Amino acid sequence: MARPTTSNASTNQCDKSYSQIFRISEIVNRGQELNGQDVKTIGRVQLYDAMTSQATIYCVEDDPNCQLIVSTQFIEPLISGSKATYQFIGELEWQSHGHRLVLKARTCRDVSKLDISRYYQGLDCMRQFLNSKTI
Repeated sequence: MARPTTSNASTNQCDKSYSQIFRISEIVNRGQELNGQDVKTIGRVQLYDAMTSQATIYCVEDDPNCQLIVSTQFIEPLISGSKATYQFIGELEWQSHGHRLVLKARTCRDVSKLDISRYYQGLDCMRQFLNSKTI
């Protein structure tokens, strides 16, 4: 049985279908440039309001001063609530009235026991490897 052949164009299209991993600070700093992007990010819930379906997250290991608003309407309720650390996957949407990006989360998982520093070390190594392959 013959193996199907794949072209670079179809491979590139597949690569775009995956969410990219970003630190909260990277999302905040790049701002409107990331509008519409599918992303994964990790953050600790600072504030959670079930009435408005919004959470404010930050990451001590990254930049504790950077915060990101997460729309939780599709993942209600956040079981662990405030102070838990989650990995959120969703789409970034620019809100012009607030001049900020909001992550519209499709799914999340509690990663409170994850060693975030090691996670970011692994992310940096992966990026370094991928960058070396494109040169």
